[in-house]
Amino acid sequence: MSVLAASDLTLLDFAGTLALSQEASGVGIGLDVTVHTGTTEALVAGSDAMGAPTTVTAGSGSIRVEADAAEEFFQLTANIGAGDSTSGAGSLNVLVNITDTNAVVAGDLEAEDPSYVTMNAGNSLVIAADSNTDIESYAGTAGVSLSGSSVGISVGVVVDLDAQRPSSARAPRSKRAASARRSRSIPASSPTTRARRRRRRRMAWC
Repeated sequence: MSVLAASDLTLLDFAGTLALSQEASGVGIGLDVTVHTGTTEALVAGSDAMGAPTTVTAGSGSIRVEADAAEEFFQLTANIGAGDSTSGAGSLNVLVNITDTNAVVAGDLEAEDPSYVTMNAGNSLVIAADSNTDIESYAGTAGVSLSGSSVGISVGVVVDLDAQRPSSARAPRSKRAASARRSRSIPASSPTTRARRRRRRRMAWC
């Protein structure tokens, strides 16, 4: 028996400017801002009644509650400023990626009231949250001047935050919440919880 949640995002983003002047200065400025927020959640919701819990039965098989999120970003910004006198070019890449990847048994992680789940698995019980992010961010500038000075500036900012929560119980906030945790019946030897985060970043500015 499986409860699976998956998300897969691929984002390609390009920006560029070209500024030319034969008699004055040439200035090219490029800005690329990408903001992504997302939640991937595999949930077995619990019952509010202790005497009538949500029941999941797999017989002699296994129970898997898994959330799998994948994001791939590619940013490219190129700018050229050319003029007879002073010239300049600037590039700014900003990428903000904020995600939550949750595999939850028994309800909302932020809920104040407890919830109740009974899970019967003859083999194994796996609760897993996996997140994989691949980021490529490149920015390039060129300032060309025929008689004066030239300036090229590139700046890159990457913010990558991911919260992974494989949870079969919330931390007890009261005796009532603690009793809710004990109410779960899982005959498998023990639940396996796993949080795995893979990150790959390639960035260059020139």
